[in-house]
Amino acid sequence: MVYADFILETKNSKIKSLIQMNRLCMCVYHQWSVINSTDGIFILTSLLLHG
Repeated sequence: MVYADFILETKNSKIKSLIQMNRLCMCVYHQWSVINSTDGIFILTSLLLHG
C-alpha cells in the first residue's frame, strides 16, 4: 500500500515538473517567436527599402 502511494507521489511530482517545464518552454518559445517575427518584419522592410 505504501509502495503504491509512493508511485502515485512520484507520478504526481513528475507531472508537476513537466507542467513547470512546459510553462517555461512556452514562455521562452513565445519570447523567441515575438523576437523572430519582429526580426522578420525588420528584414522585410529593409529588403523593400534597399530593393
